[in-house]
Amino acid sequence: MIIGITGYLASGKGEIAEYLESLGYTRYSFSRWLKVECVRRGMDDTLENLISLANTIRAESGHDAIARELLEQISEEHPANAVVESFRHPEEIEAFRESGGFVLLSVDAPRETRYERLKARGERSDESAMSFEDFVKIEEKQITGSGSGQQLYACRKLADYNVVNNGTVEDLRRNVDEVMKQIQETGQSVAEMSEKK
Repeated sequence: MIIGITGYLASGKGEIAEYLESLGYTRYSFSRWLKVECVRRGMDDTLENLISLANTIRAESGHDAIARELLEQISEEHPANAVVESFRHPEEIEAFRESGGFVLLSVDAPRETRYERLKARGERSDESAMSFEDFVKIEEKQITGSGSGQQLYACRKLADYNVVNNGTVEDLRRNVDEVMKQIQETGQSVAEMSEKK
């Protein structure tokens, strides 16, 4: 089974992936792949550079180009179960659906909460110094993009399950447990769910 995760900026994608990893899932990430590619190209891994690089790769090599890279990696490593975080384009989702055995989770939280989380985690200096106004501008571009740009709203609409993340980490994990239970209780194989999309 492959669990995919999509969601707006600082919504909790990484937290869910980390939790599923602790349950035995092998973790993969669009963002991590892009960070490595940034370094390989001699670029700083700022949020702006990561977004720009992803858009460039999708424009030059196909909207599902990064997804194909991750699918190849998963195919080579052949994990029993995998979690893939940070889907940002509908065609990335479609590439994984075609591979079979795929379920997509969407995670969300209020915008103000997500901004505070972004500032608190301080993964990169550009995030720590970001104003709320800049956060909103970046997010709006991610949500409503077109072509090779990020299309987070469209990705969210493709989700099989939605996870709310407006409380503690423990609350989030309980919500994820509930979703995983629902997946198991459907009585369908994940492949059958994918075929219906």
